[in-house]
Amino acid sequence: MSSARRLTACAAILFTSPSFWYARPAIAEKLAEPISKGQPAPFDGQVLTIELAVALGLKAERCDTETDLFVQRAERLCRIDVLEQVRLHEIDSEAWKQKQKLYERRLSFWESREMGIILGIVGTLVAIVVADALEDRVLSDVTK
Repeated sequence: MSSARRLTACAAILFTSPSFWYARPAIAEKLAEPISKGQPAPFDGQVLTIELAVALGLKAERCDTETDLFVQRAERLCRIDVLEQVRLHEIDSEAWKQKQKLYERRLSFWESREMGIILGIVGTLVAIVVADALEDRVLSDVTK
């Protein structure tokens, strides 16, 4: 509810309240002048009965309370969402760090001296086998 409506409702409750008129007659004479039913009001708008002014004031108060609760809930949900996003980002960052370490270990093995020796031995064996196969083929072609 807008603050102008709330102020109007509060003013209506205050000025139509019997305790306002009887407890502070000197202030009441300066601030407001009571009017009777059917008498023209010195302003444009509506004149409310005490019951309606109280009902509207209570309704405005309930709306304010509901709005405050809704805003508080929305703020909590936003904080939870932000915290969840931060947590997911931390999990994602940790997963990327672990993948990076794994790739670095794999890469370091392929770049290691041991891997060079293994590849050298395997390459040599492959070259020997291929050379032997070619030699046998060449010899079989020559003898034909």
